[in-house]
Amino acid sequence: MFLYLLGSLFLLHAGYSSYEYHQLQIKLPSDIFLEVAIAVIIFMVGAFASISNESFLNIKTNEQFQWPEKFLKPIALSESLSTIEKSGNEFNGSGYRPDFINIREKRQEYAQEFKD
Repeated sequence: MFLYLLGSLFLLHAGYSSYEYHQLQIKLPSDIFLEVAIAVIIFMVGAFASISNESFLNIKTNEQFQWPEKFLKPIALSESLSTIEKSGNEFNGSGYRPDFINIREKRQEYAQEFKD
């Protein structure tokens, strides 16, 4: 959060300096370009530093569960499924794929429910 604020302040100062030089109709000095580059780098470092996996609440035991990896979720399916099972949420959408839904079958099931 601090790096976001610091990068934003540098960028704001560079914008104001650019505005002042533009009012005087003088060529922009290279330190303004350097300040913009530093501001963008600080802002990006802050953005990358703030990325982390969120914790989950186990549905069955009401315990808070944290992913073992800090930044990325596991790529291997066996590790990912074991982590999901530990969180207690088997229905997180990993098996739900709307692209493969058979619409005709769903319509028949829906019609059958109202016939009964």
